[in-house]
Amino acid sequence: DEQLLIKQVIDQLSLALENARLFQETQQALESTRYRAEAENLINDIATDFLNVNEPQYIDEVVNRSLGKLGTFLSIDRAYIFLFDPNNETMDNTHEWRLENVASYINDFRNVPRNSLPYMMRSLTRMEPFVVSNVFDIPDEASAERDEYLREGIQSILCAPIALKNRSVGF
Repeated sequence: DEQLLIKQVIDQLSLALENARLFQETQQALESTRYRAEAENLINDIATDFLNVNEPQYIDEVVNRSLGKLGTFLSIDRAYIFLFDPNNETMDNTHEWRLENVASYINDFRNVPRNSLPYMMRSLTRMEPFVVSNVFDIPDEASAERDEYLREGIQSILCAPIALKNRSVGF
């Protein structure tokens, strides 16, 4: 009798644990689906903004607003665009969105030699994103990048190449 009761309790506990696991998996799947849907809505919203630009002088405004939408969605402090000069020798910070309490660097980065950040440029030249989760994990061979990111108070960074005719024109 006692053994039967213990077995029934164990079976009920096993069932409860399995149900809890399935519930957790369902919640995670729902959250993932919700995030993907929000990301797709953001992309559609940004694309619509660009499609609705009728005058070239409003492009910069739409780019900055799009950076803000992206930054807010990703919960980041700053989003920016750098473009390479036609000779691919220098780069300019052309657009920047940042939180109010975050310092602006847009005016500091004009005619920056591309070779001043060689580690990052290798990835971007290969049309690959440059991703650093923790600046302190950057190898010594990339000390130029690490020092610059630390100077700016950057903790992690993601740079995706901007392509035109299969060639990186910025990030």
